[in-house]
Amino acid sequence: MKNLIAISLIILSLVFGFTRLEFVEKLVNVYESQTGKVAPLVTNPFADTNNEAVIKAYGLKITAGTTSQTFTPNRNILPYESFLMVGRLLEAIDNAQ
Repeated sequence: MKNLIAISLIILSLVFGFTRLEFVEKLVNVYESQTGKVAPLVTNPFADTNNEAVIKAYGLKITAGTTSQTFTPNRNILPYESFLMVGRLLEAIDNAQ
């Protein structure tokens, strides 16, 4: 099931051209639905967003941002970023169980 989720998320990111914010929101939703846990909120390191999903994704180590202080939420996600984030999502799901 996790492989299907991972492949689907990557394909969706490539086909629909999600922004980094949109993609991270989907990843956090998958984490919470797969684990039955609410992702934790941590201190926000990003100056360019205060979006709850981004902060949760940072806390889960799904993203580290484009720099240590920026997330760049409105830029389209790049293919390699989607691969990295989905891999980290799968790790977070494994660690939660």
